[in-house]
Amino acid sequence: MFNRFSAAARTAVTAAVEQAQRRGDRHVGTEHLLLGLLTTAPTSFTEAFGADATAAQSALDAMDLEALSAVGITGPVAVGEAPRGVGQVPFSAGAKDVLRRTLAEAVRRHDRRLEPVHVALALLDCRHPDPVAGLLDRLGIDPSVTRSRLDRAA
Repeated sequence: MFNRFSAAARTAVTAAVEQAQRRGDRHVGTEHLLLGLLTTAPTSFTEAFGADATAAQSALDAMDLEALSAVGITGPVAVGEAPRGVGQVPFSAGAKDVLRRTLAEAVRRHDRRLEPVHVALALLDCRHPDPVAGLLDRLGIDPSVTRSRLDRAA
């Protein structure tokens, strides 16, 4: 399926892997896919979301700190410091599902190639407890409004 991804969509997925590695996360999750999209997307795309990569990274860092605090870990924590490991970072089940639903979005829109917009639309369908749903909430992004903006832009 990855061979049907456009160069821009591949770049966004690659950026998601880099985000997971940078953060020291064990899996590429849906939240990393959103970060990858916002990192590589044109301004019109980030305007549709009403957020950019910097805001999303800050929100995710804050969510991580809150989660650590909830289990009693406080004080200085190196958020965003990636340990140097060997091998690839696997995709979470949620991220794999989003990539599968990307194809469904392309079919729905009668598009031949899988583009970043298809990944974004698949991400907007994620519900709690998926991490990207919490990130969208934290950023104040309404999935239905953003979906409408992206559908109109195409």
